Amino acid sequence: MNEKQIKWFYNELNNRNRKIFFDRFEKIYSQLSFKDKDVLDFGCGCGALGLETILNRGAKSLTGIDLHSNWIKFANENLEVNYSSYKNNVSFFNCDIDSLPEDMKYDIIISKEVFEHVDDLASAIKSMEKRLRKDGMIVSGFGPLYNSPMGHHKRFTYQFPFAHVFISERYLFKKLNEIKMDNKYKNLNDLGLNGLSLKKYKEILLKGHDLEVISFETNVNERFINIPFKLLSKIPFLNEYFTHNIYIILLKK
Repeated sequence: MNEKQIKWFYNELNNRNRKIFFDRFEKIYSQLSFKDKDVLDFGCGCGALGLETILNRGAKSLTGIDLHSNWIKFANENLEVNYSSYKNNVSFFNCDIDSLPEDMKYDIIISKEVFEHVDDLASAIKSMEKRLRKDGMIVSGFGPLYNSPMGHHKRFTYQFPFAHVFISERYLFKKLNEIKMDNKYKNLNDLGLNGLSLKKYKEILLKGHDLEVISFETNVNERFINIPFKLLSKIPFLNEYFTHNIYIILLKK
C-alpha cells in the first residue's frame, strides 16, 4: 500500500459524501436496508463505500469489483492489515461483473460515481440483473453527467465549465495530446468517460431492462448551488445541460 492510496482510502472512508450517499437513498426509499444482505460494490475502487455496508449498516457480505488492478491490490492488502476480522465476509476482485463465478448472487448492488465511466452501460445493467436474487436491487448514484458543466471530469486541457460543450472534441483532444506526449488519446473511452447524454441514460435505465424502476431522481444534492440547477433543468432546452447527476433504484421482481 502506498501513501497516496492510504490517504485516498481514509478520505473516502471519512468523507461525509459516502454517508450522504446512503442517507439519500434511505430517504428516497424508506424500505432500503443492508442488514443481513449480500452486497456487490460495482466499481469499488479502494473499497471504502462497500465496507460502509459491513461496518455500519449490517450487511452480511461484501464483494467489490473494479477494473483498476492497483485499487484492488490495495483493497485486499488493506483488508488483510486493517480489517482482517472481516476476511470471511469481504472479497475484492480485479474483474468485470461477467467474470465472477456464476453462483455468486446478491441482494443489493451498489455503485457510486461509476456509471458515467462504463463503456457499455446497457450490457452492464443486464449483467447486474442476472446477479440479483428475487427482490434484489441496484442502487446507484452518479455524475457529473457528460453534458453538464463539469461533465468533462477535468480530463481535458481546458477545464472551465462547459469547455467540452463549447469547444469541439477534436480540438480538445488535439490540445490534450500536445501535452500528453506519452499517451495519445483518441476518444472519450480513452479518458474513461462514456459521454452519454441524459436522454440516453433514460433510455438505458428506464426502458432497457426488465427491472422495476423504484426511483429515478436527478440533481440530488443538498447544497445551495443545486437550486439553480433544479430550476434551469426544468426548462426543456436546458434540461440536458443542467442535470448533473442521477440517483436510481431498480428492483428485480
